[in-house]
Amino acid sequence: MVGDRYQAKVITGQAVGAVYPIYKTEVIIGRNPVADIPAQEGDVSRRHAVIFRLNDEVHLRDEGSTNGTFLNGQRVTDPVLLKVGDKIRLGSRETLVIELEPFNTTKKENTSQKPSQSSLAAIEAARREDPGRLPRNQRLTEKKQGKSGKGANIWWILFLLAGSILCLAAFLFFWYIDTNFLWCWLVPVLPACP
Repeated sequence: MVGDRYQAKVITGQAVGAVYPIYKTEVIIGRNPVADIPAQEGDVSRRHAVIFRLNDEVHLRDEGSTNGTFLNGQRVTDPVLLKVGDKIRLGSRETLVIELEPFNTTKKENTSQKPSQSSLAAIEAARREDPGRLPRNQRLTEKKQGKSGKGANIWWILFLLAGSILCLAAFLFFWYIDTNFLWCWLVPVLPACP
């Protein structure tokens, strides 16, 4: 499969006949407007599934979708190796079916269905290195257990920015009071005030 290029052809759904080349390391399928393979069907999640390359093999992974991802009629729960002719169904009904086909028909197709042990080990290593590649439900579980992601960092930045602005405003307020001798106006009970 080294150097093989594939494309996904939509055979049912709103975009019947559309062909999407699988040229990136990760091809996102979903309702998200920035998805590589966009789908507007109601059964499809925003980030429903991912077709990805690993060790020169093409795999399919469900991203924790609500209605499931099916490969040749079988529900996908773990990453699975794809081969030419495989049919990917998104959702519980036949709303969107994608068929994997060779980009260049002179290439020899891979007929093995199960990923090799080295591929499975590489998938697990990639999951440990980048939790963002985990399905959505596993990422949420890890966050509940105290493993915060990039989203938690933005709140700390906003909190520090707001605190800095408040400190600056307090400093400027008291500097103005002091330079204009307005302490008696602010605190009339001071001993130096008339």
